[in-house]
Amino acid sequence: MTGRIHLIDDDDPARESLAFLLTTMGFRVLQYPSAEQFLSAQTDEPTEDLLISDIRMPGLDGIELTRRLRQRLWSVPIVLISGHADSRLAQAAIDAGASAFLEKPYTEIGVKDAIEKVVQRVDQR
Repeated sequence: MTGRIHLIDDDDPARESLAFLLTTMGFRVLQYPSAEQFLSAQTDEPTEDLLISDIRMPGLDGIELTRRLRQRLWSVPIVLISGHADSRLAQAAIDAGASAFLEKPYTEIGVKDAIEKVVQRVDQR
């Protein structure tokens, strides 16, 4: 992984807060307020990157974004986050092709652990 994270969340303060945390962890963060804006900014699969997306957003939600990326055969690791999680939502995220699921409120250690696990799985491929 190049250290670049695409962060998608329609909640500006939440997105900016997580972006700050990720930046302090040494990542370069590209922020998008919607899945549609992320998709319109991509010409090719960001193969060396990681994507973190909120699940519940107006328009294209995180689960549908994940499905669309997997339909394109993109293998970019995806971490889906939600502040309103339950076991069904977490399972739906994984079934759609998410690499990991993270529940809000998250801690720095939780975010770091989720990223490390995803990167480790990618490295094992």
